[in-house]
Amino acid sequence: MRKVNRFFYQLVSLVFHPLLMVVYLLLIMAAINPYVFTAFQGEQMHILVFQVVASTVLLPGIAIVMMYSLGLLSSIELDDKKERMFPFIAAAVFYLWLFASFVYHPGIPQLLNVMLFASILALFLAMVINLFIKLSIHCMAMGAALSTLILVYLDWSHLYDREIVWSTNSMFFLILICIICAGLVGTARLQLKVHSLSEVYTGYLVGLASPFLSYFLIEHFFYG
Repeated sequence: MRKVNRFFYQLVSLVFHPLLMVVYLLLIMAAINPYVFTAFQGEQMHILVFQVVASTVLLPGIAIVMMYSLGLLSSIELDDKKERMFPFIAAAVFYLWLFASFVYHPGIPQLLNVMLFASILALFLAMVINLFIKLSIHCMAMGAALSTLILVYLDWSHLYDREIVWSTNSMFFLILICIICAGLVGTARLQLKVHSLSEVYTGYLVGLASPFLSYFLIEHFFYG
């Protein structure tokens, strides 16, 4: 592979890193419908974003670096299938802590909790599937992002203009862009030869299913 192409695919993998997806989706949701975040104005919104960044990016990232420095991981990129279990568990714990602190908070939008719980479900499913194949976590994250945006579209598209900033057409085009980005990420993982086609598609499948399963479970157990 030419160096320029390899650099491009590595950049795609970095920009759409799984640890960044929840933060991206939070910012997108706040841009689409800031009115559901009325409990978080000004500095409070900054604190909310920091909480999400700390629990879904910084702490899992630090845990992975520590495992690498202690020799528990041979690569930061988790290339070895057998070494993925501990980073998955660490990330799931941080996500679960954040979800537990948010789920009964009256100011937290339901779809944000759905997204967090979907991340937890996806990680636990990945742990089980990883015993058999090294599914693509990048593709799993992109699949979950796509399903989350579809849920946002279905749940918020009925709102009036005064209750939502983005139009339904804008949300629809955002979904199309996400599909293109998901395809680009899958292509990058294949071109970098870090995953097979079956591992890429398995990642997509787990990611796509997790938010819908999360939505059903949260509706039934927490908001029912």
